[in-house]
Amino acid sequence: MVAGTHEIVIVGAGPAGLCAASAALRRGLRPLVIERSERIGGLWHRVAPDLRCLSPRHRDRLVDGSHPLGPGDRASAAEVLAALETFAEREGIEVQLETPATSLDPHGAELVLHTPRGELRTRRLILACGEYSRPWVPELPGHFAGAAVHSSCLQPET
Repeated sequence: MVAGTHEIVIVGAGPAGLCAASAALRRGLRPLVIERSERIGGLWHRVAPDLRCLSPRHRDRLVDGSHPLGPGDRASAAEVLAALETFAEREGIEVQLETPATSLDPHGAELVLHTPRGELRTRRLILACGEYSRPWVPELPGHFAGAAVHSSCLQPET
């Protein structure tokens, strides 16, 4: 059951959401990742499994340094999916599948994210949805007066 209070909630179990969860774990937080579909991987499970990446395999690294394994210079979509699934398992990332976010409301110092499985309460929320650096901040019904910043506007850590 997903309802309850969580240190950090991440919406989206594609590469960005899983890497955000890994970063949260490395900072001592226990993230919950929710995903509207039945599988992690975002776009990677919606394309042909034999589709090849444009970049060389060794450049397709996740935050732990791992990359898709397999023959040839370029990873296939199936190999990327396998790498993401292995990464999520190895990192111990808690993912709740088939759990879409339907609305968001402030409640004191917390945010209340509504899902068909119940309310999620958190002080930290990351929306890791969208594909390939397309700045998209979804509009969820409800009210939030805080800052909403797309990751493309942030400076990388040094």
